[in-house]
Amino acid sequence: MAACGEHAFAAYSDFGNLEQMQQFFLDSTAALAKANFELQRENMMLRNAQLQQENMRLRKEMHALMNEEEVCSHPLGKCSAPPGLEASPRLMLAGMRKNSWGMSRSRSSTESTIAPSEPLPLRQDSEPSSDDTVLAPDENPVAAGTSTIMRNLPNDYTRTMLIDLLRLEGFEGSFDFMYLPIDFRSQSGLGYAFVNFTSSELAQQFIEHFTGFNRWTVGSNKVCEVAWSSLQGLKPHIDRYRNSPVMHESVPADQRPVLFAGSEQVAFPPPTKKIRGPQRWHRRP
Repeated sequence: MAACGEHAFAAYSDFGNLEQMQQFFLDSTAALAKANFELQRENMMLRNAQLQQENMRLRKEMHALMNEEEVCSHPLGKCSAPPGLEASPRLMLAGMRKNSWGMSRSRSSTESTIAPSEPLPLRQDSEPSSDDTVLAPDENPVAAGTSTIMRNLPNDYTRTMLIDLLRLEGFEGSFDFMYLPIDFRSQSGLGYAFVNFTSSELAQQFIEHFTGFNRWTVGSNKVCEVAWSSLQGLKPHIDRYRNSPVMHESVPADQRPVLFAGSEQVAFPPPTKKIRGPQRWHRRP
């Protein structure tokens, strides 16, 4: 211990004065901080790559499941399995569910069509259908078009923040409609938004760019998913929302759907009938 102390004293005595010793420790601290930052960045990149791989795996499983359900379309719920393969009980059950849905008129049109082994999604990401204010994010996506839906947005994101993010990522002037639904009680976002682009090519680029995106301007671990919206085109969106309760004067302007001409915001067409204020709904716990 004495030798160790003498060595340390000798090392410190190499400094000409107290300022040099302080500068040495400051430089050492800065180097350690830089190394720690690089390590955190590498860990974040590795985590992002793992999340993207998991995302791709889940999408493949979802597509495979959808293909299985399409096979089960026989009126008696029997699956048309390929020659030499027997239909699994899971496929038969999916076919029977499909058939029962087609015969029952009383069930909601927004009921989930995922496999029975998975939990049914709560309708916490959309407003009540009586308000006709937003589209449920899981309703019949199309193959291609100009309208997209972003999922897994941070709930702290506002419409203005999302517009700024799209501009920052190089999409300024490429979209002409945006709507980010808000929980009117908590004043927080519902985690998804609709964006319409001026061309299908730009929409495809947007999907590829923001799928797996997580470089949010607020603290969040969410990983964005983007898909084609069930409602396609600028005019259908205008027609849907111009008489919607979200356009009522009681709703703040920055919580309503918004239109753009290039990079400039333009006025939304006026309603064609008297609209009522939205219900004070909120997401289910």
